[in-house]
Amino acid sequence: MSTPTRPTPGHGTRARYQRGCHCPPCEHAHRIYCRRRDYLAATGRALTIPAEPVRQHLRDLMDAGAGWNQLRTAARCSGSTLHSLLHGTRPTIRRSTAARILALRPGDCLPGKTPVPAIGSTRRVRALYAIGYTSRAISSAAGLDDKTIRVLLVGEHATTIQRVADTVAATYRRLATRPGPSRLAIRRAHTEGWHSPAAWDDIDDPCAMPDTGAGDTPLTHAEIRAINGEEMRHLASLGIAEHDIARRLGLRERHVHDTLRNLREAA
Repeated sequence: MSTPTRPTPGHGTRARYQRGCHCPPCEHAHRIYCRRRDYLAATGRALTIPAEPVRQHLRDLMDAGAGWNQLRTAARCSGSTLHSLLHGTRPTIRRSTAARILALRPGDCLPGKTPVPAIGSTRRVRALYAIGYTSRAISSAAGLDDKTIRVLLVGEHATTIQRVADTVAATYRRLATRPGPSRLAIRRAHTEGWHSPAAWDDIDDPCAMPDTGAGDTPLTHAEIRAINGEEMRHLASLGIAEHDIARRLGLRERHVHDTLRNLREAA
């Protein structure tokens, strides 16, 4: 099987010039590049910098478990660049590439199956419950199996895998500012003592404690009934059928029917 080759760069680029094309557009692109390189070097902003500090940082990342493919993706560079950097055959490196590598921190770029602490993922799932998302809604939004979310919710395991942690974190960022539709989820969260996203400053810190101010105090049964009643009244005013309201709020249809009847009589 033949090895795929890189497409030839277009005319008018320095990359094409480096491939041996010295047509006027390519030579012009090369001259522009050289002028910019010399100007940046003269003003202390050379395009390339010594590679040694970057090499040491790359080794630190790999010692902390960073994966090769993950590093390539995060640094947006080729495997050959990383290889030559890691093994000391590259004395300099482009400033832009160095900046991307140096911006990475130990613990970044872990392979998908690397075990990581589960506490942040568990807190995120519970926090989403506290604002109205069931495990099924979370798993659907995350593209994960419902069992995976339920295992995190229970919190029995000290670790999960990096791929799951990253997916849960991304889903949490999308949903944490939007209340979910399930009152059953909210009631369960209150019963279990799970805290909403607003309660956490650093949700991944094992030593962090939730802010249990007044805004995070569990609702009383009377408050929950009042909230449900207002929600039912609002949905009914939009012409939504009682069985649909019951499904949306996670309540029995008979309860919805009786509550709406009582609200109409009280009015």
